[in-house]
Amino acid sequence: MPRVSCSCAKLWSRPAKTSPARPSNDCSVSEAWLAIRSDNGVPFASPTGLFNLSKLSVWWLRLGIAIERIKPGHPQQNGRHERMHLTLKKETTRPPGSNSLQQQDRFDAFVHEFNTERPHEALGMKCPAQLYTASPRRYDGLPS
Repeated sequence: MPRVSCSCAKLWSRPAKTSPARPSNDCSVSEAWLAIRSDNGVPFASPTGLFNLSKLSVWWLRLGIAIERIKPGHPQQNGRHERMHLTLKKETTRPPGSNSLQQQDRFDAFVHEFNTERPHEALGMKCPAQLYTASPRRYDGLPS
């Protein structure tokens, strides 16, 4: 599940074998996130959960990350993310890799190009890697 950082438009990706929405212990919580905007579908929301909260959204709340939900049926409210998915799909799945390892290689190459080689108009024609700085906030799990 790719994620786009709003302050520098950096694309984040985790290998398919790890949980994409939860950072591992050896990485930072990106930019000390204050909020995550999502749609109202799984895994971000749960139609049967209290206040439509999923396990993932509860975990984010426990980390101090606010949840911003777009209105159902209004993907334009998350246009930056939808546009990134369109580009990702066009460049990595047509044609698809022959197997999951080749497909992951295509995704990894796209993330590298998106972050280090492709200038972004919204960033003054700079690449996200030129503007990104790692968070000083290390992820060490939930506080007790």
